Amino acid sequence: MISSEEQLQKKIMRGVHVIHALRTLGSPFGLKLGALTLSILGTLSLVSVSDVVANAPEAFNLPALYEFIQGAFLGTELIVQGIVLCGIALLFLLTRDILSQSHPVKVATRS
Repeated sequence: MISSEEQLQKKIMRGVHVIHALRTLGSPFGLKLGALTLSILGTLSLVSVSDVVANAPEAFNLPALYEFIQGAFLGTELIVQGIVLCGIALLFLLTRDILSQSHPVKVATRS
């Protein structure tokens, strides 16, 4: 049986986790990540990925792959083009945020 102290600790920690999740989602990084997720889900709901993969050329044939991607992008609906462009922009911004937060590791030395 769980003691009342353990129940209280679990309740407090659950609240801490909820507050941390809300702060993360409310941060600029969290909002960009959420928008990127919505962009991916929107694209997946509008595009038949299995058909795209079935029609795609080999990955190592770069000129044909470039032509295929260009034709597929230009031949799709405007809403899909907008969602894909927003997704690419968000991916760029998230990558920039991640790289700007990383710092070189400092090794402690003995003197």
